Amino acid sequence: MSASHVDDFLERYLTRHITCRWRIDHFPAWAIWLTALLALVGSLMSLHSGLGTVSLGLCVGAFAVAGATKAAHKVMLACLVVISLGYLVWQVVDPRFTMASSKTLLITGLGALVGYLIGWVYTLRSALDHATKRNRLLTQFSEVILHLDNGCLKEVDLQGRLKNMNVAGQSLMEICDFANLHDSNWLDFWSDDSRDAVQRAFNEAKEGRPGSFSGFCPTLAGTPKWWDVLVVPIFGLKGNVESILALSWDVTDLQSSAQQLQAANHNFQDLLESLNDGFFCVDREGRFLQLNNKAEKLLGYEADKLLGMAFGEAFPDALAGDFALASCDVLESGIPRHFEAYFEPLKIWCRVDAYPKPEGIYVFFSDITAQVETLQQSQAAETRLRLTQKVARFADWQFDLATNELILSEQAASLLGIDRLTAKSSKDNWLRQLHPEDRLALVAALLDLNEGEKFLNVQARVRDTVCANTWRDFQFLGELLTFQAYPQGLLVGCMQDVSVQKQHERRLIDAETYAKSIIDAVPHPFCVLDEAGCILSVNQAWINHFQRSADLQSWTGIGCSYFELCNMASQRGDSSSPEFIDRTRALLNGTGDPFTLEYVANLAEGRKIFQVNALPMATERRQFLVMHEDISLQHELIANLQASETRFREMVEYLPYVYWVYDIAKGGLSYVSPALEKIWDMAPQCLYDDLETWLYLVHPDDKARAFQFQENLLQNLEPAEVEYRAIDACGRVFWIRNRAFPFYDADGKPERIVGIAEDITEARTYQDRLVSLEQLDTASGLPNQALFCNRLKAQCTQASQLNQEFLLLLISLDRLKWVRQCLGQQAKQDLIKQVTLRLQSALDSRGYLACIASDEFAILLSREEDIAYYSRLVQTLLDEFRQPFALSEELVTMTAGIGVARFPVDGDNEEALLRSATAAAYAVQKAGLTGYQCFIPGLLQDDTDALRLETELSRALEKQEFVLYYQPKLDLNSQQICGAEALIRWNHPVHGLVSPLRFVPLLERSGLIVQVGLWCIHQALAQLAQWQVQQLDGFVMAVNLSLRQLQPGLVGQVESALQRYGVAAGCLELELTESIMHEADRCTEIIKGLKALGVRVAVDDFGTGYSTLSSIRSFVPDTVKIDRCFLRDMESSPSDLTIVRSVIEMAHSLDMTVVAEGVETHEQKQLLERLQCDQIQGYLLGPPIVSDAFYEAFLPPAIPAFHTLE
Repeated sequence: MSASHVDDFLERYLTRHITCRWRIDHFPAWAIWLTALLALVGSLMSLHSGLGTVSLGLCVGAFAVAGATKAAHKVMLACLVVISLGYLVWQVVDPRFTMASSKTLLITGLGALVGYLIGWVYTLRSALDHATKRNRLLTQFSEVILHLDNGCLKEVDLQGRLKNMNVAGQSLMEICDFANLHDSNWLDFWSDDSRDAVQRAFNEAKEGRPGSFSGFCPTLAGTPKWWDVLVVPIFGLKGNVESILALSWDVTDLQSSAQQLQAANHNFQDLLESLNDGFFCVDREGRFLQLNNKAEKLLGYEADKLLGMAFGEAFPDALAGDFALASCDVLESGIPRHFEAYFEPLKIWCRVDAYPKPEGIYVFFSDITAQVETLQQSQAAETRLRLTQKVARFADWQFDLATNELILSEQAASLLGIDRLTAKSSKDNWLRQLHPEDRLALVAALLDLNEGEKFLNVQARVRDTVCANTWRDFQFLGELLTFQAYPQGLLVGCMQDVSVQKQHERRLIDAETYAKSIIDAVPHPFCVLDEAGCILSVNQAWINHFQRSADLQSWTGIGCSYFELCNMASQRGDSSSPEFIDRTRALLNGTGDPFTLEYVANLAEGRKIFQVNALPMATERRQFLVMHEDISLQHELIANLQASETRFREMVEYLPYVYWVYDIAKGGLSYVSPALEKIWDMAPQCLYDDLETWLYLVHPDDKARAFQFQENLLQNLEPAEVEYRAIDACGRVFWIRNRAFPFYDADGKPERIVGIAEDITEARTYQDRLVSLEQLDTASGLPNQALFCNRLKAQCTQASQLNQEFLLLLISLDRLKWVRQCLGQQAKQDLIKQVTLRLQSALDSRGYLACIASDEFAILLSREEDIAYYSRLVQTLLDEFRQPFALSEELVTMTAGIGVARFPVDGDNEEALLRSATAAAYAVQKAGLTGYQCFIPGLLQDDTDALRLETELSRALEKQEFVLYYQPKLDLNSQQICGAEALIRWNHPVHGLVSPLRFVPLLERSGLIVQVGLWCIHQALAQLAQWQVQQLDGFVMAVNLSLRQLQPGLVGQVESALQRYGVAAGCLELELTESIMHEADRCTEIIKGLKALGVRVAVDDFGTGYSTLSSIRSFVPDTVKIDRCFLRDMESSPSDLTIVRSVIEMAHSLDMTVVAEGVETHEQKQLLERLQCDQIQGYLLGPPIVSDAFYEAFLPPAIPAFHTLE
């Protein structure tokens, strides 16, 4: 409350509570004068008429009015004296003037005196009553001022020494003991800049006038603060100033806001001056209020001349233009306008942005005359280009490599037949218009651009937009440009219709190609000679042949002498060359005939055999055709065939496979490899003589399969394969794989059957071993899950048919993972083997034992005596598990749960029975002890419900079904609510609020606890930030943290959440259970990281978990929470009381805060207060409730004291 606010408040208070009764002195002075004169004149007239009583009444009334007023009584006395003297003068001059006697005059004078005294008494009583009420109200107002909790009230003597200060003022000034400041100079507290204003206001108060000022005065602790001060004089009974009363209000925030506002105004002005655009502001009448330097330059006026001038006055030519019309539209509609217009007064084009404001319009404008002129020139150039493109069927386009967006000009869209509205599209629209055979070339060219190529040059056929089913030829050229807006490149290109040129070129090419194709189609090299033996032309085969030899490349072209080539061949040793030259010369001069000749040429690539054919051509001029046919390959093939047959016979004699060939025409074997004798110990000749002999060598059990193979092969003539057992001459049994393939002659008729027989005994043995491994567990050697399930399925089928019962025992082992982590994988394998041996020993050949998982075994008891024996068997098995296992010189104790299910009561098929046994075993495991459990329907129902809840949990976070409840914490020292613990609840759409005891373990098991836990932190911080906005300081929000949340990224996530919601780290407390000591090495570093952020860390359920003292030795928590189990019987149990006292003393010695959980009675609270416990939490304060209810119950308008909660 500022000084002016106090004055207004006091005036309104006094006006409202002091009843302003009617008083005569409220009349103006002229009315008093007029009334008195009239009364005196009336009195004189009454005396003259002899009406003494009337004269007396009027005189008394006149003087009573005079006595009741402060302004006119002296004037009335003066009038009385004047009138009396006049009356006496008239009496002496003319005694007949009045008929009044002296007695009457005396009585009238005494009456006037009495009237005056009555009026004066009335005035004194009214003034006394008014002063009394005002003093009483001033006293009430002083009490209000003295008890202000946001104002500082000080009494200062006339020398400036501080005498008294209210409690709120001491708190605001951060004064611990006012006695230390008593009689100190109050003026010295203020800063040097404020000293003059303080002295001036102080002097005014000393002179009896109130004073006020604003100044800077830090608190006693050094906190800088600004104050608004009202200095009021205190008057004594004699009306002199005895002391000074100073009322101060903390206006630090207002002062800071004013400074920030001033800085913002300076920054805004600097921003306006730094703009490239002009800016000015006009009011609703069009007068200039503000403009920047750029606006001065553009408008051609200085700011001093424009400010206050109307827009129409400065620029009268613009009143009818678009600029003025748009401004009026902005004022009337209140909608911003962005437009471009020609500003006639300055002969420029402007881009204008006008924004309506309550005080007028803000206008940003810039000179775009150059851009407009450039645009106009560009439009003219574009028009000329469009007309040129239309005449020359030429168009431009561009392609964005990053977005695959194709932008076509209007002419390009027309040439390609693409709708102008879709001209800006992907390259797919482009490719659809191209001929299918040309699309790949364009795509390849575009891909080359991504590999560094800068240019594109492609010819492609485009669908004709006029004639259906026809194509036109186009040339596409492009260059890749790189801009900042197109970092991957912008391909700018053009296209032209070259269909006419291509048509002419195509006709010439077709004609040449037709002739050339005939010549090049000949696979043999040939040349055309003239009469002199010069080469006129050659085919492609000739060029390819001679270019393979470096020394003959000069002879492959037109104009070379053919005879020189023959002479070179003769020099290389070709004996046929002289004969070939002679016969060719004879043919050329007309004396010889066409001929054919073979010769051998020693070329660089080796020895070649050629056949030459020479003959004349039917042309106008004598020309001759000479063809060289390379027949080296035919000679080589004949030689290779002979060599291949020799090598094949040599190879099959040593390979371990029996190759055989069956001649279909002859109906018998034409070849059998010698390997037959090595495998069967039989000579191949035996099969030549009688084909049926091989059937006698087949195992009797497989003869039918082998005979069927032979019949199908000979009848169907299709590839076939068979595996069977054979017996050699010594009686050895072995496995044979026989495969056969038919071959056909040139006419497609079956000619022969080729077969291969091989010994696969080793492969079959390995295959049988693999089958065994697939059905047995590698670690235990017992049947695995697949084999056991087949056995269980067969057992269910058999028992159902025979109406029998059998038992399924499922044994689930614990701590196998722990054994592997501590002792290694080999120790785990050894443990499984020992468990297997003990199970086999306990079964003693009873039942069917299998290992269906790494930590699960299953036993089938199907015989009646085994079923009757199962209870003793279970006890024997449990006794075996109670004995320790020796692993790596360590004794390890295992726990196991045995689940028992009976067919068909607990399941009528293998899946249901196995599920029931698993549920029973899991029930034992949850107890954490070695034991067994027979299946009951409730077990499976619990698991089913848990599975259903676990499935719904994965969607609960997305559907926002989780909600946080808040339970308050009470500070026992201040009896104030100091914090709250955020507790998660699941508002299930069907089941309502689900207990955390049901769904939190499911979150832990599924791993969703990490995501949900992070959601809790964000939700709690968001709620705390909202409360802090409502002036809630020093409030600590506690959130539970799971062991699985302690991951390396947790520190960063918490820090990000704190920054996001603007909450101080010290206002967040993370509660950890003592189970973190299971992984102390990993968790300690993460917790230290959280503490480094400033986040508070609490140990929950202290004294009930794992390694209680170790949890505070590894890291020092900020808070220790005593579990409710120690408080329940604390009043009656000395041991529990001693434990609670010890925990509190130990925590205090380590500078930790102690919170007692589960406080439900006042007796527990009082006992904890005596034990000096710091904080309590429990149903005594209230149950966990939603945020709105929590705020209404505990927080507004300030954190309540505990007695208000009771």
